[in-house]
Amino acid sequence: MNKVNFSIYRHIIYYKITFENFREFIPRATGINLSEFNDIYVNKFTYIRFLNISEYKINILPKELFNKQLRIFNCYWNNIKVIPSEIGNCKELQIFDCSVNQITFIPPDICKLTNLKNFNCSNNQITFIPSDICKLTNLKNFNCNDNKILTIPTEIEDCKNLQEFHCSWNKITVMPLIINLQKLYCNSNKIDIIPSDIDKMINLQLFDCSWNKITDIPSSIGK
Repeated sequence: MNKVNFSIYRHIIYYKITFENFREFIPRATGINLSEFNDIYVNKFTYIRFLNISEYKINILPKELFNKQLRIFNCYWNNIKVIPSEIGNCKELQIFDCSVNQITFIPPDICKLTNLKNFNCSNNQITFIPSDICKLTNLKNFNCNDNKILTIPTEIEDCKNLQEFHCSWNKITVMPLIINLQKLYCNSNKIDIIPSDIDKMINLQLFDCSWNKITDIPSSIGK
């Protein structure tokens, strides 16, 4: 494989690594495993703010990708199993989409990203949401659909800016009660009760609890 000199891109603030701009150097046929670029290329992306490495066959996220300037990071539709703890270095990160991978664990370091507004980890193998999720005080949209999650930590109620929460197609038994939510999707779980104090969710505009085990609708839901 021919080598590409990425040093000329050291100061760019946007780059979508599809490598389609470098077809003559890097064929797409077998996908891109960025672990091969650790020392030669990846550490050149020091000032990148928007990074898209989605829809390849990436297995490993090199720790060098997680720089302090990164604001948007998309790595969906790959074969990633682990989110490196170095993601906690991305203090400016606002959007993180790691959906449709093979991730089993949300590292607690994600909870250090106080500027994070949109977090999508849907379509993975995640079983647990860290209680420190409450530290994501600017989080507005959280999507953990289609995982293997059993419980939603009550601490998520402290995400005061959370407006939209997707937790459908999991194994959740207790419905989360997040006061400031505008949209709640918790369909296709194992929920059997809608909390009687759901009327506290005064900003709720859309509520989907279909395909659960619910037998009664509390009268408070109409207040």
